[in-house]
Amino acid sequence: MSTLYINLSDSRCGACDRNADPCESAHVMETMRGEGCGATYTAVSSHYVGVPGLYDRIREMRPDLPWVGL
Repeated sequence: MSTLYINLSDSRCGACDRNADPCESAHVMETMRGEGCGATYTAVSSHYVGVPGLYDRIREMRPDLPWVGL
């Protein structure tokens, strides 16, 4: 289980800190280049704070995952 970090220019898996597809429910990398670790996403967050509109955009992208702070 892991947190999915959706940032301004990338998304990262909280378990292995590698590139992640923000649309997947687990870090499997079926549609993007790279290797996933298989962790299932149980929450979403961002490494950026205070960016206007970012929280709302992330919540629109992943309403299925609860938001957790840093």
